[in-house]
Amino acid sequence: MKKLSILLGIMISGINFAQWTEDYNTNTLVATGTTSDIQSIGTNDGNTYVIFWDETDGYKLRVQLLDTEGVQQWGSNGILANDVADNGSWTAVRSEAVDNEGNLYIAFTATNDSKGYINKISPSGEQLFGTGGISIDEGWDMKILPMNDGGAIAAWAGMGMGMIMRYDASGNEVWDAPLEVASPDTANPFAAIGELALLPDGSFIALIHTKATSWSVNSFLWAQRFDENGNEVWENSIQISTQTTMSNRRYPVLQDGDVTYLGYYGSTGDRFDSFVQRINADGTLPWGIDGADFSYDDSFYEMTTSIAIDPNSDYIWANANLTNSIQSLYGQSIQKFNKETGEPMLGDTGKNIFPVNADNWVAVGELQLVNGKPLFLFSNGISDGVNSIQLGVVLLDENGEFVWDEEYKMIATSPGNKGRYDFTRNIDGQSIAVWAENREGTSRAYAQNIIVEDETAGVNDLKAKEVLVYPNPTTGFLNIESTQKIHKIEVYNLAGKLLRKEQSTRKLNLSDLNQGVYLIRITPETGASLTKKIILK
Repeated sequence: MKKLSILLGIMISGINFAQWTEDYNTNTLVATGTTSDIQSIGTNDGNTYVIFWDETDGYKLRVQLLDTEGVQQWGSNGILANDVADNGSWTAVRSEAVDNEGNLYIAFTATNDSKGYINKISPSGEQLFGTGGISIDEGWDMKILPMNDGGAIAAWAGMGMGMIMRYDASGNEVWDAPLEVASPDTANPFAAIGELALLPDGSFIALIHTKATSWSVNSFLWAQRFDENGNEVWENSIQISTQTTMSNRRYPVLQDGDVTYLGYYGSTGDRFDSFVQRINADGTLPWGIDGADFSYDDSFYEMTTSIAIDPNSDYIWANANLTNSIQSLYGQSIQKFNKETGEPMLGDTGKNIFPVNADNWVAVGELQLVNGKPLFLFSNGISDGVNSIQLGVVLLDENGEFVWDEEYKMIATSPGNKGRYDFTRNIDGQSIAVWAENREGTSRAYAQNIIVEDETAGVNDLKAKEVLVYPNPTTGFLNIESTQKIHKIEVYNLAGKLLRKEQSTRKLNLSDLNQGVYLIRITPETGASLTKKIILK
C-alpha cells in the first residue's frame, strides 16, 4: 500500500491579503465581517467561493473568493451578493452552485419581503444577472442548477406545489411560465422541489418532497425527469424512498453519466437510517425503493449522510454519523457500494471509524475522494454554540483503513466554538475546509487548505508538476508537454467512458466533442499515468 502524507498550508510572501498558513491555531481569515452563517463551494480550477451573511450592520449577503493559494480576491470582506434584498434578522436555507466557467450561482430568500433572489457572479466579481439579481415573489426554499448553455434551472416552493423556471445566460426567462409541479402522492397532496440533477442530454431530474400539509417539513421523496423545455419525460413520477425525510434539508446528489446517486437519511418510526439511492435515466430504481442500506445493524441510528464518487472507479463511497437512541453519544462509520449492484463492500455494517461514545467525534462537511481514497473533515465534538470544537481530517485506503500512522491530523486547533462546516471538492490533491467560528466573542469565517500528496510514487511515475496541459479551458485544441516520453493519451467523460486514445501525441483536437468537463489520462512509456481534468468550451 502506498503511503500518503498531508501538507497543510503554503507559505507565500508579498501578498497583501490573507493566504494559507501552517498555524492551525490561527487558520486563514475569509472575511472581516461578523458571521455565523456560511456556505462554500469549490470551482473546477481549485478556487473557493464563500457565501456568508454579514451581521455587522443588519444581515447582508456577501461573497468572498479565495484562490488556490488562499489569497482573498475581493478585498478583506468580499463583495455584496445582492444589493436590493431586504433581509430580516434571521436567515433562510439557500443554495449555491458553480458552472464549468467558474461562475457562482446563489439562490436565496430575503426574509423581510419573502422574495427569492438568484445572482450569478463571475470569477472576476461581475454580476451577470445584475446587482439585484432575478427576483421571485414568495420565493421560499430556493434551489439552483446551472445548465450547459450558461443559464440555470431554479426551483422554489409555491402555494402547495413546487415551481420550476429556466433562465438563459443573461437571466431572462426561457419558458413562458414556471412549471407547477403537483404532488404525485394522493396521501400527501402538497409538494416542494428538492435537489436538481443535470443529465448529459440537457434534461434534468427534480426530487419532489410530498407532504401532508403545505407548512409541514416532514416529507416523502419522489422524482421526475424533465426535458430542457420543461416537459415530463417519465410517464409518472416515481417514489424513491419510503422513509420520512425533511423538505428543508439538503441531500447530496451526484451524477455519473446519466445515472443519479442520492445520499439521504430518513426515519421509520423513531429511528433514523442512512441510504444511497441509484436513479437510472429511464426512471428505474435498480437498488429498490429505498436504495442500498448503509448498515443492517440497528444498534445505532444513522444520520448526516454524505457520498463521493470517482468516475473511473466501480464504487461509490458514503459516510454517516451514528448516535444512540437518545442522541447523547455520537460516532462515525464509512461504507463502499458497488456502483452497479449496490452491494456493500465493507460488510453489512460498514467500517466504524469513530466509536459511538462520549467523545462525540463526527464527520462534518462533504466526503471527498483523493486518488480513489476517502478524505473527510471531522469535529471532536457536537457544536452547541458554546463548547470548544477542533477540526481534523482523516484519509482512508480502499478498505476503509487509516492511511496515516497517527490516524488523523488536526487542522483547526483554536479553542473557539465552530459550526457551519464545508469541505470543498478535491482538485489536484487540495481540498478546502471552511467554517464559522467564535473567537473572543466575535464569529467570523475561517478556512484551511488540505493537500494530500503521494510520497512513494515511482521514479518514472508522472507527477502533476511535470506535465503541462494547455489551454485549459480550451475551445478545441489541447497542447500537452511532459518531461517524460508519452506512450499514450486517453480521453474519458465523467462517466468513465473512453472516448479517444492517441499514441505519442503532443496535441489533441477535441473540437468534435460536446462542451463539458473531461478527464485526460497521460501514460508515460514507463511508470504510472497521470489524470488531468480539462474543460471544453
